[in-house]
Amino acid sequence: MSEWDDFGQNAEKKRNSVVGGSLDIGMTVAALLSVATVSFAAAYLTKGIASRPFWLLGICNAAPVAALMGAVILKERIAPSMTPSTSRKSQTIFAVCSVLTAFIVGCFCQISNVEAKEAHVEMVSEGWSDLLIILDKSGSMNLEGRDIAATNAVKKLVSKMNDDAQVAMLIDVGWEENNDYEDIVPLSQRRLDFAPLYEQRDKIIKMADSPMHINENFPRAFDVACEMLENYKADGKSPTILMISDGADCTNEFRAVNYADRLNAMNVKVYYLYVDPDFSGEVSALAESTGGSSFYVSNLSELTEKMQEVVKIPVYETVYRDALRDIQISDSARIVTGVLLLMLGVLIGISLTIMLSLQGQRRFQLILSPLMAIFAFLLLAFGKEFIPKDWVREGTAFSLLGIVLMRSNVDTVKREKRSTKESKSTQMQANEVW
Repeated sequence: MSEWDDFGQNAEKKRNSVVGGSLDIGMTVAALLSVATVSFAAAYLTKGIASRPFWLLGICNAAPVAALMGAVILKERIAPSMTPSTSRKSQTIFAVCSVLTAFIVGCFCQISNVEAKEAHVEMVSEGWSDLLIILDKSGSMNLEGRDIAATNAVKKLVSKMNDDAQVAMLIDVGWEENNDYEDIVPLSQRRLDFAPLYEQRDKIIKMADSPMHINENFPRAFDVACEMLENYKADGKSPTILMISDGADCTNEFRAVNYADRLNAMNVKVYYLYVDPDFSGEVSALAESTGGSSFYVSNLSELTEKMQEVVKIPVYETVYRDALRDIQISDSARIVTGVLLLMLGVLIGISLTIMLSLQGQRRFQLILSPLMAIFAFLLLAFGKEFIPKDWVREGTAFSLLGIVLMRSNVDTVKREKRSTKESKSTQMQANEVW
């Protein structure tokens, strides 16, 4: 009891033997920076692990505590203004016990989570499908400003899409097999194969703006479209066909069954936006057979909105149950993590108070560390709106445990200053003798 007699029977007698000064700001900064660095590193390095095992979650809990204890002991050894030098060994013992206890707490946090091995799928973002645009620019599309509306809608769409999206375009007009006109538009001027949008956004806009009011040929258009899709390469992705037309002419030769199997084999969905209420139903049947759909649109605003809606795709990922990650959706994870975080805060508060507090001073840390643990729990449980990323939220929460508020030992500081002053005085006297 001699080393820690401020917790024993002699505490009252020695209550005034040591005087506490102002808060040790250096220790506060060192502890907070150390814990924050380790907390964010642990959260970031494990963010890609689908299901963290119990031992890894134990390390994620113990690492910030180890950083805290290490920073405190190092700072106290460099400037021993907190406790007598005779307590070094006991400080180390308390630090090691605290880290081991934090590891056990973290392990139990995962083991006790009854949903730990279950997985769920959630939408993490909203992206854009790779896209093949088939734009009808036949003569009938020139009626009532349909062509202008369709062209403007396409331009607005590609202006909003991500630069790295793969986009292709095909103008359905002027097929050599279907026209007696002299002004046939060569296929090379009506076809853009798949490429990143940043490479050909301007080309798509220019092609969409081109006046090409001749006849269309749906069978020939989908023959070429299937050829373009067969040359499409993107790991794990499936493109979408977006067709804009009035649905008139040449549809008597077009049958959905002739193309449905080819498109389904490539996992390609067709979305058909038609601007004439009296359209032919074959393209609509093709869209439905591929898992897509068809929509009648009557104006530019509706066309633009529907185009963006069908091309946007939700991005999902499989998330495995983890006591820290599931705290917002799992009652068991919330209860267990809350209790164990509070235990961790109490543990830190007791350890630092015994290791560093002065005889007779108020024990800030006994209240502060549990309070920071409560804040950490609230941030993990309810902070997704403010900090959306799980690993950033987790790193921030555990960083709060690094807040240390201890008062300096004024007597020790005075003795150090007096010793330094006497040493300088002795040196000056020695210099004068020489």
